[in-house]
Amino acid sequence: MMTKTDIPTSDKTAIDSASPKDQEALKSEHKAYKKQLKQLTESKKALSKKIGSLKDANECYKETAIQVQSLNQEIKETKGKLKALNAQIANKDTPAKQVFSQPPQFSTRLKRDTKNEGIYFEVSSSDSAWDQYVEQHPNSTLYHSSAIRNVIENSFGHSNLYLTAKTQNHTICGILPLHQLNSKLFGNSWTAVPFFNYGGALADNPLIETALIDHAAKRVVAKDTHIEIRNTHPLANRPVREDKISMILPLPKESETLWEQLGSKLRAQIKKAQTNNLHFSSGREELLDDYYKIFAQNMRDLGTPVYSKRFFIEMLKQHPSAKICVAYLDNKAVATGFVVGWKNTLEIPWASTLRKANKYNVNMFLYWNILQLAIELGYENFDFGRSSKDASTYKFKKQWGANPQQLYWYYCLPEGASPPQINNNNPKYQILIKVWQKIPVW
Repeated sequence: MMTKTDIPTSDKTAIDSASPKDQEALKSEHKAYKKQLKQLTESKKALSKKIGSLKDANECYKETAIQVQSLNQEIKETKGKLKALNAQIANKDTPAKQVFSQPPQFSTRLKRDTKNEGIYFEVSSSDSAWDQYVEQHPNSTLYHSSAIRNVIENSFGHSNLYLTAKTQNHTICGILPLHQLNSKLFGNSWTAVPFFNYGGALADNPLIETALIDHAAKRVVAKDTHIEIRNTHPLANRPVREDKISMILPLPKESETLWEQLGSKLRAQIKKAQTNNLHFSSGREELLDDYYKIFAQNMRDLGTPVYSKRFFIEMLKQHPSAKICVAYLDNKAVATGFVVGWKNTLEIPWASTLRKANKYNVNMFLYWNILQLAIELGYENFDFGRSSKDASTYKFKKQWGANPQQLYWYYCLPEGASPPQINNNNPKYQILIKVWQKIPVW
């Protein structure tokens, strides 16, 4: 149990005398007393339960009752200190509002002075030059990197076409990563980038971006083939789908601040989850089996074919920032998330929860712990991944304070063709979904 001596005497004296302090020092004291109050309250609950057990057993509980009275006095004093600190903090000048940086793919698109004349195109043969361009481009994503090419090649064996635009002095001024998906069920297409939320072209300016996409269309679009470009900004004069959005949460520097920002209903759900026998772990390969078992079962229940475990092995291999997060109920894995970082943002492309565990609010427990992890690692944003507008997943992410960001999926199509309707609402796939939901999880 924490006692009053856990806070330095000098700090307590400063509070009592209301001597001037800077904002950070006040917040530090406030945090310490808040932690002390929580521990005192938990100790009181434990002793109260003990009294109940002693009463049931007709045993003496007088000594325990005295301990509770002592704790009540400590709790009262600590609340008084917190109240005094709150008043001091309120009287200080309001600090500058924290400035949040957007994820790079949604940041303002910078236009370089690179001219469009003399630009030529070629297939990339150098990962180092490609990745150097991706790393320094202000709007790049993880999925533009050559590491993703390795993930998709090694996991699925799909063909790819990594196009570059270059100036007359052979300097890269634009890139477009394309992967081919060719199946009897879903047709033949090239996508930038499949399996992920982002892709599209990166270029020094819009003219080069347009020229790069036009060049790709001339190379691969045919009667039975099209291109899908997963963009985060508008393009002119191209067929587009706008039914998907990403949900982005700006992160404060401390998890306590985020906790205060959450709604009371959400905090209550998290607290309720914490009363269950739950614990949280984050790691890498050592958690893969727990992660994949839940992911495969969840995808089966949704009627969606599951990626092979090899895919996630490659993601971990290619990306040091990738982590697996698992929530355990009674030491059994029941909810998982796969997160990966890029620049100032931590993203969760995949998350799954066993349906039978929903009543324990494990999803709230999992996400709260992942958000705390993101803050501890120093990320400025958390990307909840994409959702359909007004879907249940959108509402779930919105309650955490996440803001919607429009996604634009553009198409380069054969003449007279319409964008494909590859989604769960397409009647063509409804029977297949129902069949897949009945298949055992091997």
